[in-house]
Amino acid sequence: MAKHNHMVGELERLGPGGREVLVLGAETKGFEQLPKQKKIFAYYLYRAAIAGDNITYHQNHRYALEIKQLLEAVYLYSDGLEQPLKSAVHNYLKLIWVHHGHYHHYNHSKFLPDDLNPLDLYRAALSAVENGAVIDTLAGETLAAKLDRLEPSIFDPTFEPLQTNQTDGDDIVASSAVNFWDPGVTSEDLSELPPKWRNKLNVRFAKRNGKIVPEVYKIGGLYSRELETVCHFLSLAIPLAESAEQKASLETLIEFFRTGDEELFREHCIHWLNSDTKIDFLNGFI
Repeated sequence: MAKHNHMVGELERLGPGGREVLVLGAETKGFEQLPKQKKIFAYYLYRAAIAGDNITYHQNHRYALEIKQLLEAVYLYSDGLEQPLKSAVHNYLKLIWVHHGHYHHYNHSKFLPDDLNPLDLYRAALSAVENGAVIDTLAGETLAAKLDRLEPSIFDPTFEPLQTNQTDGDDIVASSAVNFWDPGVTSEDLSELPPKWRNKLNVRFAKRNGKIVPEVYKIGGLYSRELETVCHFLSLAIPLAESAEQKASLETLIEFFRTGDEELFREHCIHWLNSDTKIDFLNGFI
């Protein structure tokens, strides 16, 4: 008799009335039959993907990663917290995990937590700290001040309601909360940049002293720590590549992350398209 895998199929329904998200467990058929070398190769690629996960949160909103880490700390150190509050924190956290932030990934509108208010979140965070949680704050910032700063993003439906606004007639840059630029950057600001910067995939636009400053995603630049870890695992995967083209695709991808040179990413894409292998992967700023 076949053994039933309880992690395959429908696992959970999330959101109001369970109508927001359906969580499914998928079976990786064929993985167990792979040779050991290919399993290790897949593992390194998997670790490279995980290493870049926090980048996605940070790109989606300037506070998305901070909110996720706050909720994780509260939940992990929730001993003694009343069950309704613990469940409210966890349910909101699960939606944050699904969407990589507090905006729906399909319509880019903000969602709010159910059965959770600012005072209860503060109580839960205070309890977590008392239980040993370390919740990072800005220099000189108290836990209460941190929660006050994050409160509009979490609880106010009118504050930055759209992650990406595509309404005709609006300034779609100034009215979008996505973190590809600093608050206060406008479409006009970006239109004045040279095409070299406007058309890049791996750049964020900061505003300092009234000037737009491009920040390139690369080792030594923006997301340096995460990209160093990504490149570490991609480097471990290179000797196990299934073909010369796949090996070249990994090598050029690593060099792209090291230098930020998008021509290297184009070379990576060509090698990737020419690869005909059993194990495939996607990685990069697209």
